[in-house]
Amino acid sequence: MAQTKRKLIDLEVAIGRNLRDIREKAGVPRELLVLSAQRVGIPWSVATLTLIESGRRRLTTGELFLLPAALTKIIPKEHHPLRNQVTGERGDFEIQDLIPEVLPQDGQLALTPDCAAYPIGLRKLIQLQGVRTTEFEHLYSVGFTTRRDREQPHYDEVTLRAARALHVPIQTLALAAITLWEGHTFIEERDERVRSRVPEGASPRYIQAVRGHVARDLMQELRAYLKKQKATSHARQR
Repeated sequence: MAQTKRKLIDLEVAIGRNLRDIREKAGVPRELLVLSAQRVGIPWSVATLTLIESGRRRLTTGELFLLPAALTKIIPKEHHPLRNQVTGERGDFEIQDLIPEVLPQDGQLALTPDCAAYPIGLRKLIQLQGVRTTEFEHLYSVGFTTRRDREQPHYDEVTLRAARALHVPIQTLALAAITLWEGHTFIEERDERVRSRVPEGASPRYIQAVRGHVARDLMQELRAYLKKQKATSHARQR
């Protein structure tokens, strides 16, 4: 199966664009964000912020740590990051919120000339919240790629078949899985659900039947998630 070429975007450019999107969606002019930044110790001018939002000036490490506080103080609460999908609770801005959630064309963030990351992998690595030790391998094997990985991608046959069935690039499906199932790959989520549903001493035939039912459930969940992501992406581009 032919691999879809992934678009690489410089991390600084992506953060600048995301910062602009956050500010504009909240209806906050540059002058107010600059004032808020100055109050937390970032000596910006409007010209500096303009350069950052256009990707022509990098954030320093100190600015990266202080900027969430500046955003929290000036961005209206209703535009703060959503922390709980069920209750609708919103929280203060954090560093991972500066990283865009998705990029067009299944793109990746260029961290160095030899390493790139999907936004979800980088956000989870920064956040480190609810990530089990065993999941770090998946963050790097799925969320991050080196130049060699991009030249020689490798995925298990089950994930490849699922991607073909859903008519999406393999990287898109792999990222959807770890996002939807909290770091689990398709196979890991399938096997965990099978273990929870199969009684002790069940026959191989019964286990196989349960595995088939679970796989179909997972495919439906992925299909719904990818449809929602596509609709969100189209809405943002309008």
